[in-house]
Amino acid sequence: MLNIPQTIRNQIAETGKMRHPLLERVFRLSDEDQADHALMTLANMQTNGQKTLTRLWIAAAPLWLENVVVSQFTRTNPDWKQVLPETLTIREACLIAWGVTY
Repeated sequence: MLNIPQTIRNQIAETGKMRHPLLERVFRLSDEDQADHALMTLANMQTNGQKTLTRLWIAAAPLWLENVVVSQFTRTNPDWKQVLPETLTIREACLIAWGVTY
């Protein structure tokens, strides 16, 4: 998600009800550097600071945890489908994370 501009993350947050309150807060931040830092902090908390897991979490967890609003966003903004793939299962999230980080 670090490769997604904050303006797009803002639009995703506006698309519908997000399920994860901390991710919603990150997506709604106006400053991209603050949002990236907040996303990395959240990922560190979720992975106990393990660097490899943190990179994987950042790459795929937001897509999986917020798959409903991401899918709604890409339906109305199809140019983003390649960058924001529909992620319905943890397996798909793992494959995305592996592809993005390695």
